[in-house]
Amino acid sequence: MNPAPQQARISLWLGVLAFLAAQTLVAAGLVMQSDPSLEPGLRAKTVAAVSGITLGSAVSAWILTGLAGREAVARPALAVAGGLAASLLRLTVPLMALAWLQFEDAVSKLPLPQREFMAETIVVSYLVLLFVDILLNTLNRRPQHNRKN
Repeated sequence: MNPAPQQARISLWLGVLAFLAAQTLVAAGLVMQSDPSLEPGLRAKTVAAVSGITLGSAVSAWILTGLAGREAVARPALAVAGGLAASLLRLTVPLMALAWLQFEDAVSKLPLPQREFMAETIVVSYLVLLFVDILLNTLNRRPQHNRKN
């Protein structure tokens, strides 16, 4: 068995675990906020929905980056395209959720305090998961290749 794919697979799963841990800490902090305008049950449901959105986009982008990175040596253009696609995925899903909060559908279905809390939760979750993604990409070492001269 080739050790390089094994290393990449372990790195991929450790990254997913890091995202899960970070979002769990963010969600716990947001649920424990003392805001009298939202009842605790509604706050927990809102945090759970937003966590699914932001965590799903961050993990999907991380997996896409990892899969594209495996092809970096053989096809560097594919690695660049995969990185750009991952960035687009990571950014557009939370932005679409924020945009939805401005539409009439959300305004009519959700009270203003819940929409504001949801927007704050999206931004906080996105920024924390972006920090984790940057940290993981910085710490993720590239495979070393021995060249024979």
